[in-house]
Amino acid sequence: MLAFSVAIRVAILFFFAGGLTQDPDHYRALADNLCSVGVFGSGNQPTAYRPPLYPLLLYFVSLGQPITPWCVGVFHLLLGVATTGCSYFLAQSWKLGNRSWLAACLVACDPILLRQSTQVMTETLATLCAVVCLLCLARAGEKGKPVDTILTGVVLGLACLCRTSFLAYVCLVIPVLVCFPAKRNRWKILLEFSLGFCLVLLPWGLRNMACFGRPIIATTHGGYTLRLGNNPTYYEFLRQRRWGETWDVAGTLPDHRSAASEIDYDRTNYRAAWQCIRQQPANAAYACLVRLGSLWSLVPHPLKNPEPLEERIARYTVGIWYFAIYSLILLGLRNPGHPIRQSTWHWGLLLCLSLTAVHCLYWSNMRMRAPLTPVLALLTVPGIESTLRGRNSPKHNRAVT
Repeated sequence: MLAFSVAIRVAILFFFAGGLTQDPDHYRALADNLCSVGVFGSGNQPTAYRPPLYPLLLYFVSLGQPITPWCVGVFHLLLGVATTGCSYFLAQSWKLGNRSWLAACLVACDPILLRQSTQVMTETLATLCAVVCLLCLARAGEKGKPVDTILTGVVLGLACLCRTSFLAYVCLVIPVLVCFPAKRNRWKILLEFSLGFCLVLLPWGLRNMACFGRPIIATTHGGYTLRLGNNPTYYEFLRQRRWGETWDVAGTLPDHRSAASEIDYDRTNYRAAWQCIRQQPANAAYACLVRLGSLWSLVPHPLKNPEPLEERIARYTVGIWYFAIYSLILLGLRNPGHPIRQSTWHWGLLLCLSLTAVHCLYWSNMRMRAPLTPVLALLTVPGIESTLRGRNSPKHNRAVT
């Protein structure tokens, strides 16, 4: 299983190695600046525009040296293999038994994860954070020991420092964790979880207080992503677009260098986005549906126009994969003996709900559902089992006369 994960990721990294030389979200630039200047930012100017965990790990795995594509590739390879292994143990915890290896293999060859492993972006790390969070929550819910609850808070804190959208998940986890049937005092559970969670987020908040005068526990990027999906230009595009047409975001929003500071830029974007939503509620509601469709889409949007034939074939192959995944999930849920009814699957369903709610408002595309991949893979396995059982049933195998 792990050997399969290594082999397929090495092959993907070899064929798409060019992606590792790019830095679309400037994470490698942040890590390189840490190496050269010792500041999380640009030059001597600190920033909170991006979450810190991924660039910090790039800095540590490079041993303080400039980040090379080879270094990123090996780092992503290790993250991917760890995600596959943790998915296996999560499947065991979620009562999939000897079918757990199948769930892990589905995670290992997921198209989104494979593609994002060739990009200097957070999806690979965020997926590992998600599956480790689910493992910790399952253990905290079942065992109920203080160390498990504290560890759960620590891991969820790290996940939030990787992708701030996990903060929405924390808002759902806390009431469920506290109200979960347990022998221990509920307030004690809340205190233990909060201790671990705050222990991780406190340094980032204190650092931002010192640098910006505000204890920012997320980032200053939220206003941009909210406005990106909620502005008059985008709404107009949605009203007039043709089937398959993608929106070019270039030049839509003012450059951040036009603002007095990145905090002012964040506030300005938030105000403009909410004003647009209030002024055009019907278009805002339609945009929410479009973003949900983008998040859960079967087929990636085209990157070029006109699109080369080989890229079109690749896109529709991915679409076939996810059509099969979704179909098998629905088929499995029809089974009254589905493991979802007898284990801690609710933590995975809450993760799906929270990320869907976030990207209903904020900018969205397929890659942003990467942290949900282990949950979807595990939900697929009962559907595969139901299909095989149906084919092997006496009724199916009966000869036609």
